Amino acid sequence: MRYGWIWLSLLLALGSLQLQAKDYLLMDRIGISAESIALGRVMGNSNQANAIFGNPAALFRIPRYSISAFNLSHMNHRVQFFNLAAAYRWGDGVFSMGVLRGSTNGIPVVSDFIQTDSTHYRNVMTKLAYQRLINPRISVGLAGTYYLTSSHLQTGKGTNIDLGLIYRRKDSHIGLLLKNILPRSVQYSHQSESDFSAQEAIPSALQVSLKSAPTMGLQFLPQLNFSRHSLANGDKSFFILPSMGVLFHPIHWPLIDLRAGLHRELSITLTQRTRYAFGIGLDLYNLYFAYTFERNEFELDPNMHYFSVSINQ
Repeated sequence: MRYGWIWLSLLLALGSLQLQAKDYLLMDRIGISAESIALGRVMGNSNQANAIFGNPAALFRIPRYSISAFNLSHMNHRVQFFNLAAAYRWGDGVFSMGVLRGSTNGIPVVSDFIQTDSTHYRNVMTKLAYQRLINPRISVGLAGTYYLTSSHLQTGKGTNIDLGLIYRRKDSHIGLLLKNILPRSVQYSHQSESDFSAQEAIPSALQVSLKSAPTMGLQFLPQLNFSRHSLANGDKSFFILPSMGVLFHPIHWPLIDLRAGLHRELSITLTQRTRYAFGIGLDLYNLYFAYTFERNEFELDPNMHYFSVSINQ
């Protein structure tokens, strides 16, 4: 599998430290699970611990506990992506913790057109969340995020908060997610330069999603993402990006679900592009396996394959 855009994003993230302030690279843009990617990355539909990486209000679906994991290895194992989350119901609320990590090694360090060394890139998001029902129809979730980035001799740190809400009625719901609601940046330091100072703004977003009531096993999940991004000249720009997921539970095969989705996203140059996905999930005795095939319109090798697994009890 080739994920050239991720490789390019990581390299440009390193280079951006020498430029004017711009957006920090959020690694959750890659996707939080195979089943989420298959639904066009629509937030608020997860019934697993990985909901902490999306809308934390969705943690109300955890019965007792949940553990989920997602791993990618691509570009001939140069780029690794991994997330692990756990959630546990305690009384009327659900506590959750998750770690999402993207990394690559062997990035050349060049001086006067000669490679003098090699370095790495690490981008880690650590999340803590708590979800609680206000009443039988309204769920709220609050998640704190700690951002940590390291590359060669530079280290970046930052914090922010996500606030999620889901209003549900029977088998339908409306979801709201305020992502990175604090106006903060990731601040960088240098091991050998005490006066070094650089920063990247943490982009904020508002996501509005809807899950329709099932009709003959078919559900529709549209979403609008309103995001604010920093330009290279310091100005701010707003974007509206739609997504759509379709979920089908065959009546005669209750252990299987079929998924399809479309997702609009921004590249690191803030140009819009589209991803299309199809997936299948299998629920076996509290073990859930998912596979997704995704195709995009902007890479030389547009075909991608994802797998994920979770345990719910």
